[in-house]
Amino acid sequence: AEDRAYSLRDYFTKARFNPAGKKQVAPKTANQRRYIEAIQNNDVVFGIGVAGTGKCIAGDSLVLTDAGMVEIGVLGAEVAPDEYAPAEIKVHGLNGIEYASHVYNGGVTDTLKLTTRLGFFIEATPEHPLMTLNARGELAWKRADELCVGDTLALQRGQRMFGSKTSAAFEYVPNSPHDHSSRRVVLDRLDESFAYLMGVLTGDGCMTFRNRVILSSADESIVAAFGEAASRFGLHVFRNGKGRPYDYIIASSQLYQLLARLGMSTGKAATKCIPHSILAAPESIIAAFMRGLFDADGTVDKRDGLVSLSSVSEKLIRQAQTVLLNFGIVAAKSVKRTHLAGKQHISYLLAMAGAEAEKFHEMIGFALERKRARRQAKRPNTNVDVIPFLGESFSAAIRGTVFTRAEHHLFADYRREDRRPSYPKLEQIVGVLEAHSVQNKPLTHLRELLERRLLFVEVMSVESSQAQVYDLTVPGTHSFVANGFINHNTYLAVAMAIQALIQKQVSRIVLARPAVEAGERLGFLPGDLQEKVDPYLRPLYDALFDLMDAERVTKMLEKRIIEVAPLAFMRGRAHPLHSKILTPSGWCEMGSLRVGDFVVGSDGKPTKVTGVFPQGKKLVYRVTMTDGASALACAEHLWAVRTASDKRRNKPLRVLQTQEMLGSLRCFHQYRYELPLLSGPVEWPFGKVPLEPYSLGLMLGDGCITGKTSPSFCTADAELVSSLEVSLADMNLSFRRKSGVDYTITNPLAGKGGHFSQMQRNPLTQALRELRLSGTRSATKFIPEDYLYNSAEVRLAVLQGLLDTDGGPVTQPGRTCRIQYVTTSERLKDDVLFLVRSLGGVAYWRRRGAEGRKPGFAHGR
Repeated sequence: AEDRAYSLRDYFTKARFNPAGKKQVAPKTANQRRYIEAIQNNDVVFGIGVAGTGKCIAGDSLVLTDAGMVEIGVLGAEVAPDEYAPAEIKVHGLNGIEYASHVYNGGVTDTLKLTTRLGFFIEATPEHPLMTLNARGELAWKRADELCVGDTLALQRGQRMFGSKTSAAFEYVPNSPHDHSSRRVVLDRLDESFAYLMGVLTGDGCMTFRNRVILSSADESIVAAFGEAASRFGLHVFRNGKGRPYDYIIASSQLYQLLARLGMSTGKAATKCIPHSILAAPESIIAAFMRGLFDADGTVDKRDGLVSLSSVSEKLIRQAQTVLLNFGIVAAKSVKRTHLAGKQHISYLLAMAGAEAEKFHEMIGFALERKRARRQAKRPNTNVDVIPFLGESFSAAIRGTVFTRAEHHLFADYRREDRRPSYPKLEQIVGVLEAHSVQNKPLTHLRELLERRLLFVEVMSVESSQAQVYDLTVPGTHSFVANGFINHNTYLAVAMAIQALIQKQVSRIVLARPAVEAGERLGFLPGDLQEKVDPYLRPLYDALFDLMDAERVTKMLEKRIIEVAPLAFMRGRAHPLHSKILTPSGWCEMGSLRVGDFVVGSDGKPTKVTGVFPQGKKLVYRVTMTDGASALACAEHLWAVRTASDKRRNKPLRVLQTQEMLGSLRCFHQYRYELPLLSGPVEWPFGKVPLEPYSLGLMLGDGCITGKTSPSFCTADAELVSSLEVSLADMNLSFRRKSGVDYTITNPLAGKGGHFSQMQRNPLTQALRELRLSGTRSATKFIPEDYLYNSAEVRLAVLQGLLDTDGGPVTQPGRTCRIQYVTTSERLKDDVLFLVRSLGGVAYWRRRGAEGRKPGFAHGR
């Protein structure tokens, strides 16, 4: 163990194989499950998961598949608890139809029942992530146990993903050896008329008596359809003569068995559900079933045309709500409480009004004329289907563009979030922005929301429960739709890592089990090194050998393409304690980080610290990049790099230690290794600022904010003056031209000098004082921290303002265009470098003398 070059795989390889190359470790364990997030976008990945966790949903959740709407428990019915199995099926994910590779059975475990506005429902494990819309108007995954009442969940609708199964053939099983009298019933395929009958029977039928199919209805059209079905099979309908004038009965053991095999409920009304054969059928068959169900138990209000469905079966109402959502129809579920015979009677109601009721009439409709006659084309309520939290996106999208007064009035309420836009209104706003040739990230985000047409509903309640749970592995977007909700799927760390390795997305895998160092010190365990770590690494080897051929695993272990080791033995790979680490709250020292803290990852997103391992005193190297940035690291520290040859051949990043790069930093008079940039801007939450970001950039560039007089703006570019006026429009300022290029910015409501009263002071001056910028000169200007550690849109707007004033493109013959920025402030220079790098860019700097001026100080500066 003293030889650091001696890898742990050397201790394990021989122990893992017998001479025949077979795996010695046979039993599977619960510790094989490892979960990982977004490894494809990272350079070096440590797949770390908590043993025994499962991101799963309840077995009765309806998943949209190519086989129809299927309960996820049916997909995993043959899988043992805590195991997974291949499942080659198509599911509907966030971006459309994708393949699911595995189904996982999580067994019976603790769950959370989530109910939203409009009554949508899903039951999931606490760790299961669901898609939400956060306070910045961005789609984001959030664990079920992190959801609170009021959080906004995203639902998908209108996928119209149905099955294609219509086969209805069955083999009759006699009730007894003497059963020879039942007339044979033959139905090769489901058709619309039989599906309609099944819908009617689900609503007004009864099959609690064996071999009896009973319909209770006073509607002549429905009774006639029941009689036609009987005639189709050569059967007869007779009336119940025991004081029940509206009961109609078909006595047929074969028809009874056929309906039961197709999934019709044979229990009481509260147990009714949509038959599995209907859920797996094509769209036209499902529409016919729903038509029959609504003809039986549905109503149309004669006053406002409200379409509703009532049932004592909550499962039936939930399934009907999900089916309608697949059609693109949003129905609201509620509970109806009445008293019958002195007892409380609970039923469940599904209701559609306005535009949703109109969609129902067009896509499903009623077969009964009296219900069709009550159809009313009413104006839709635009306050139901709205998109929240778009104020920041609207403000960022219109920033830097000149609009008319009427267009600003269109944006006003939505920018302040006094109102929430409907999709037609969002389409109108996007059209106005596109008409002005706006091209920026916020507009792209608005377009994506418009294209997805997601339904956003708030969480109304969160309840603890227990259920049998399952999950799917979807290698593409890692998402699938169940009960309308967009779910993040389960995927094993080992499986995903192997997939990335085979697809050449990564060049090396390091697998580790964090439980070793979480509460134990291996040095005090009995036995040699192999005996100490064997119990901890066995599950990882089990998973490897289940996924790959044993011989192939052996070769990859020998070549160190795959390394399995406990984190406690992964020495080195360290920074000094005083190294500055970027976190969601700004810079902090490496030595102050603790488990549970968050740092900024290579994708710009907050990444949780899962382990801190003191390394003692070590020799460190300063690694300096061509842009002047540098970092201190030990000799064993890992770097994800690529060479010019790697770029030409489109190879993935290679992972090297610092000591492996020493002495070989240059090749053919060029730098050999290149570090990747941030794959996305650093994500800090949006924070309110006293001064609009773009206008701050303009004032830092060409503004005079010494504090001795009113703020002024000096430029010969009339467009910049106009942009500054628009950006500061909320302050109601006056721009008075002093000379050909100078504009004094004053408060027109103030008296002479602007000191009439506290309420009439110049709001721009007040904002600059709040930011501690008032009194700064060209050599002392800086960007306040409220802007440096703000959202990417805020930082970009500040940078745009700075570049529009003191920067611009520079072109030279034979060279690519570059953007140059000039300042006399050392601190402002550092702030601009930080802005560019935090947005994923590269910035170089150098000091040079001002043209036409002698070197030295002027007025002490």
